[in-house]
Amino acid sequence: MKLLVLILALGVVFCQAEEEKNHGWADEKKFGRYQNASESLQRYARSTYYLTNATYNSDTVWGEDFKCLYMRPNKSYSNSERVEVTITYRNGGNTTRRTSNETLTAVIMYNYTKKNAIKFQTHGKDAKAFNDALVYTDGQYCNIFYTANTSSDGKVKGGYELWVMEAAVNYIPPFCELLFAALAEGMPTYIIWSRSCDNKLH
Repeated sequence: MKLLVLILALGVVFCQAEEEKNHGWADEKKFGRYQNASESLQRYARSTYYLTNATYNSDTVWGEDFKCLYMRPNKSYSNSERVEVTITYRNGGNTTRRTSNETLTAVIMYNYTKKNAIKFQTHGKDAKAFNDALVYTDGQYCNIFYTANTSSDGKVKGGYELWVMEAAVNYIPPFCELLFAALAEGMPTYIIWSRSCDNKLH
């Protein structure tokens, strides 16, 4: 029942957000308990996560028509607020896998008092940085993020991502899928990771 109430609540504020051009889910008092980025970052330091679904498939780092994307930890720091990861993916019609080494840091967005977002910082001379707000985490298997700048062509502004831990990637918790679908209603959606990716990237 609590999960149903959460879906309905987030669904209502999402619809309001579309009308008001803001994000109704960015309410620390109502939803902050489901948006602890520091705890999510600790799980990223211990496990591989897969981007299973998104409302976009074009990105300034991952390229056009990216797919089969997952993230593995390389190094974490003692304060658990910073993790080095390698993101592996394919894009376009390429069968060759590509990688992006990035640093993840827990940060604050939308005037929260606790860290509710993760900053993705790419490495290299052309480094880029993006702050993704944590809309929801189940505290174990899945995270739903909102990223404000997604499209490499500048046409798409803002999108949702569903990230799932390796242990659940082939059996995504139904609630995580349902909530992602509710948030993404009216937007294009893409399957980024599927079982067919297993033989292509591992």
